[in-house]
Amino acid sequence: MGAFGHLTKLDLSYNQIRHISGLEPLAPTLKELYLVENKIKEIKNLDSLVKLELLELGGNRIREIGPGLAKLTKLKQLWLGKNKIASIGTSLQTLVSLEILSLQANRLTSIEPENFPSPDANPRLCEVYLSENGLTSIQNLKHLSMVKIIDFSFNPISSINEEVVNPQTMPLLAEFWLTDGKIENWDEVGKLSGFKDNLRTVYLERNPIEEDKRYRDKVYMYLPFLEQIDSWPIVNKEDLEADRKRRA
Repeated sequence: MGAFGHLTKLDLSYNQIRHISGLEPLAPTLKELYLVENKIKEIKNLDSLVKLELLELGGNRIREIGPGLAKLTKLKQLWLGKNKIASIGTSLQTLVSLEILSLQANRLTSIEPENFPSPDANPRLCEVYLSENGLTSIQNLKHLSMVKIIDFSFNPISSINEEVVNPQTMPLLAEFWLTDGKIENWDEVGKLSGFKDNLRTVYLERNPIEEDKRYRDKVYMYLPFLEQIDSWPIVNKEDLEADRKRRA
């Protein structure tokens, strides 16, 4: 790697890599590292990459995040989708610059208190993607005060926990995604009514509530400040009337 002393981006995706190693010569300049769809089981040998801002490890065989990220205090984006991670643990607490976290398509069944223990742990985290896991509830995320986008889609979640998702704990929330969940009570949608200052998009399609012929109309009735419902932008209220007739 010595010949690449000024490299800022390295993409080794879609290979047969089993171990992360030999990256130390790139430490002075490397900012983005892509290792998608390899056979990596462990996050390690990254301590020297102190300038790294983006790490993409999606589509590997990682079962735990572990301590291998501890020194990456400048990391802004961490992509760990499509692995076998069952627990977050305390591995993210030193990532004080983290802005985007993706743990989509893993094996998470819960978010624990030690995952995001205080506002100081991840003070800049603004996008959190947790879709396609086994989460049955929304919990232990109340310290993510900067979050703007949060994605719980494709999880069997039937209730929106107001202790976590409320304008006081998430004052900047602009997009709430819970496609393919288990929301069947309209009162759950009403729990988002306090977000009138910033919330502009919700994804709730393919929940039981979508069986209602007036689905979009009712979502808008509960949340009249929205600009988009699912992939459907609200241009004017006449659009809602047309949608209602189409569903009738």
